[in-house]
Amino acid sequence: MQRMLFTDEMKPPDSGSDTSKAAARKVPNTKLQRQAILAFLRERSKHGATDHEIRAHFSDCHDELYGPLANESTQRPRRYELCGGKNQNERPVLVVFSGRTRKTASGCDAKVWVVK
Repeated sequence: MQRMLFTDEMKPPDSGSDTSKAAARKVPNTKLQRQAILAFLRERSKHGATDHEIRAHFSDCHDELYGPLANESTQRPRRYELCGGKNQNERPVLVVFSGRTRKTASGCDAKVWVVK
Protein backbone atom coordinates (compact mmCIF):
# COMPACT_ATOMS: atom_id res chain seq x y z
CA MET A 1 0.00 0.00 0.00
CA GLN A 2 2.80 2.47 0.85
CA ARG A 3 4.30 1.91 -2.59
CA MET A 4 1.11 3.26 -4.21
CA LEU A 5 1.37 6.50 -2.22
CA PHE A 6 4.83 7.13 -3.56
CA THR A 7 4.30 6.18 -7.19
CA ASP A 8 4.46 8.73 -9.96
CA GLU A 9 1.05 7.61 -11.22
CA MET A 10 -0.64 9.29 -8.28
CA LYS A 11 -1.77 12.61 -9.67
CA PRO A 12 -2.61 15.65 -7.56
CA PRO A 13 -6.35 16.03 -7.00
CA ASP A 14 -8.36 18.38 -9.14
CA SER A 15 -11.99 19.46 -9.04
CA GLY A 16 -12.57 18.62 -12.69
CA SER A 17 -12.56 22.20 -13.98
CA ASP A 18 -10.20 23.15 -16.79
CA THR A 19 -8.24 25.51 -14.54
CA SER A 20 -7.94 22.91 -11.77
CA LYS A 21 -6.70 20.27 -14.23
CA ALA A 22 -4.17 22.72 -15.68
CA ALA A 23 -2.91 23.58 -12.18
CA ALA A 24 -2.62 19.88 -11.27
CA ARG A 25 -0.47 19.25 -14.36
CA LYS A 26 1.95 21.99 -13.26
CA VAL A 27 2.55 20.49 -9.82
CA PRO A 28 6.10 19.12 -9.56
CA ASN A 29 6.82 15.59 -8.41
CA THR A 30 4.24 15.16 -5.65
CA LYS A 31 5.76 11.82 -4.66
CA LEU A 32 8.96 13.53 -3.49
CA GLN A 33 6.97 16.27 -1.77
CA ARG A 34 4.98 13.66 0.22
CA GLN A 35 8.22 11.88 1.10
CA ALA A 36 9.75 15.16 2.32
CA ILE A 37 6.76 15.94 4.56
CA LEU A 38 6.73 12.38 5.93
CA ALA A 39 10.48 12.55 6.67
CA PHE A 40 10.03 15.88 8.47
CA LEU A 41 7.19 14.48 10.59
CA ARG A 42 9.27 11.38 11.40
CA GLU A 43 12.07 13.67 12.62
CA ARG A 44 9.56 15.44 14.86
CA SER A 45 8.44 12.09 16.31
CA LYS A 46 5.62 12.38 18.86
CA HIS A 47 6.00 16.17 18.99
CA GLY A 48 4.56 16.25 15.46
CA ALA A 49 3.91 19.45 13.55
CA THR A 50 1.07 21.72 12.58
CA ASP A 51 0.51 22.61 8.93
CA HIS A 52 2.03 26.01 9.67
CA GLU A 53 5.13 24.39 11.20
CA ILE A 54 5.50 22.14 8.16
CA ARG A 55 5.34 25.16 5.84
CA ALA A 56 7.81 27.06 8.02
CA HIS A 57 10.25 24.16 7.78
CA PHE A 58 10.23 24.38 3.99
CA SER A 59 10.17 28.18 3.80
CA ASP A 60 13.94 28.41 3.25
CA CYS A 61 13.82 26.00 0.29
CA HIS A 62 13.89 27.91 -2.95
CA ASP A 63 14.05 25.07 -5.47
CA GLU A 64 11.12 24.11 -7.69
CA LEU A 65 10.41 20.86 -5.85
CA TYR A 66 10.45 21.69 -2.14
CA GLY A 67 10.00 25.48 -2.21
CA PRO A 68 6.27 25.19 -3.00
CA LEU A 69 5.78 23.26 0.26
CA ALA A 70 6.06 26.63 2.04
CA ASN A 71 2.77 27.52 0.33
CA GLU A 72 -0.47 26.36 1.95
CA SER A 73 -1.97 25.48 -1.44
CA THR A 74 0.79 22.93 -2.02
CA GLN A 75 1.67 21.72 1.47
CA ARG A 76 -1.83 21.01 2.79
CA PRO A 77 -2.89 18.76 -0.14
CA ARG A 78 0.34 16.72 0.22
CA ARG A 79 -0.28 16.28 3.96
CA TYR A 80 -3.93 15.43 3.22
CA GLU A 81 -2.76 12.70 0.82
CA LEU A 82 -0.53 11.29 3.58
CA CYS A 83 -3.64 11.16 5.78
CA GLY A 84 -5.35 8.98 3.17
CA GLY A 85 -7.21 11.72 1.33
CA LYS A 86 -10.81 11.23 0.27
CA ASN A 87 -10.32 7.58 -0.66
CA GLN A 88 -8.78 6.09 2.46
CA ASN A 89 -9.49 2.62 1.07
CA GLU A 90 -7.19 3.38 -1.87
CA ARG A 91 -4.40 5.31 -0.13
CA PRO A 92 -2.47 4.30 2.96
CA VAL A 93 -2.90 6.43 6.06
CA LEU A 94 0.64 7.35 7.14
CA VAL A 95 -0.09 10.59 9.00
CA VAL A 96 -2.82 11.14 11.59
CA PHE A 97 -4.18 13.90 13.83
CA SER A 98 -2.50 13.47 17.21
CA GLY A 99 -5.54 14.66 19.14
CA ARG A 100 -3.53 17.71 20.24
CA THR A 101 -3.44 21.30 19.08
CA ARG A 102 -0.89 24.09 19.34
CA LYS A 103 -1.39 27.83 19.12
CA THR A 104 -0.37 29.54 15.91
CA ALA A 105 1.36 32.93 15.90
CA SER A 106 -2.09 34.52 15.62
CA GLY A 107 -3.34 32.62 18.68
CA CYS A 108 -5.54 30.13 16.82
CA ASP A 109 -5.55 26.42 17.62
CA ALA A 110 -3.92 24.26 14.95
CA LYS A 111 -4.04 20.48 14.72
CA VAL A 112 -0.78 18.62 15.37
CA TRP A 113 -0.02 15.88 12.82
CA VAL A 114 2.15 12.82 13.55
CA VAL A 115 3.32 9.72 11.70
CA LYS A 116 0.97 6.82 12.36
